[in-house]
Formats: sequence, C-alpha cells, structure tokens
Amino acid sequence: MNESPFDTKARLTSTATRLFAAAGYRGTSVRDITAAAQVNLGAISYHFGSKAALYEQTILAVQEGLLGQLTAAVQETKGDALDRIAALAEAHFRYLSDHPHQRGLMMQVLLFDRNLPPSAMRFPHQLARLVAGLIAEGQASGIIRPGDPRLLTIAVMAQPVLLNVFRPILRAGPGIDLDDETTRDLALRNALEFIRAGLQAPREAAAT
Repeated sequence: MNESPFDTKARLTSTATRLFAAAGYRGTSVRDITAAAQVNLGAISYHFGSKAALYEQTILAVQEGLLGQLTAAVQETKGDALDRIAALAEAHFRYLSDHPHQRGLMMQVLLFDRNLPPSAMRFPHQLARLVAGLIAEGQASGIIRPGDPRLLTIAVMAQPVLLNVFRPILRAGPGIDLDDETTRDLALRNALEFIRAGLQAPREAAAT
C-alpha cells in the first residue's frame, strides 16, 4: 500500500526534527533528511517548498505542542497564581525531559541559530504573555512579590529550560544525571521550590 501524502509529510517532519536536533540547520542536508526518511530527494520540495520551510515547520510543530501542554497545565490546575505557575513550569520541564529530539531542536535554535524564521518568534511572545499574566494576577492579589512581570517571567522559565539544555554538562560536572528518574524528580522538585520562593511576596506584604 502506498503511503499517503499526509503520512509522508509527517514522516519528513519527524525525521527532520531528529536530524536538525543533532546537527542543526546548516549541518543537515536535504539528502540527509530524505535518506533517513526513506523518501525520494524531491519530497521536501514537493511537500514544503524548501529545506528552510521544513525547518520552520519543525520549529513551529515543537512550539505548538509545548504551548498546548503549558496552556492545558494552567487551565487544569486549581489554586492561586503561584500554583498555576508551578504547574506550568513542571509541564515545561517534563515536556523537554520526555521529548529528547524536540529538546535538542530547541537547544540548536536557542544557542546556535542566528536566522530564526519570523513565525518562530511568536512562541516566546505567547509564552511570555501567559507567564507574565499569571505573575501580574498574583501581584494584584498580594501573593507574588513586586517586580516587572517580564523579568520575573525570565526567572521562572529559566529553570526548566536550563536544567534540560545543560543535561550533558550537569552529568559531566556535578554528576547530576537527569536521565535517572529519581534524580530527575528531585531536580524538578528543587526547581519548583526555587521558583515559588523567588516569586512569593514577603510575609509582611502578603498579610497586608
């Protein structure tokens, strides 16, 4: 049975995500992708138009999947703004932990890519608005300390991102292996406690 165009396109996206994650945009050729996906050399041009368009699609697919999980975590969590921020940070950590190819692609984009497609910049803005909105809500109710919500957002999101992006360094340096389930759970717990402690309003302010 012949594979449908939809299946071929999905296979190209999945394969490209894995290869771009390992070698980046410049280190991955059209031939690399089509050979690994076991499709003909013209498949990328047919389904996406160009390697650049396929790269953009892989980034957008990862971003949409992640944003969907973060939004769901916030919507499904009962509690105050701090509880929902913690749920969002946990969902962010777990997504990056559970999806190594997506994590690798994000690392390539964050650390090495100097020519991001404009559409890929929507995600940071959407994520920043989501977190900053929760922080502003918590500030209004007195449970989150004063400060620019945009800057506090950076502090929140740095924990899940840095822990996952620097996995090899953490393993080689202090010997923190996030592939070990017990260590990963401990690191996550510590990160969430750090986020809560950093955001929480001083007791005197919260009591007023």
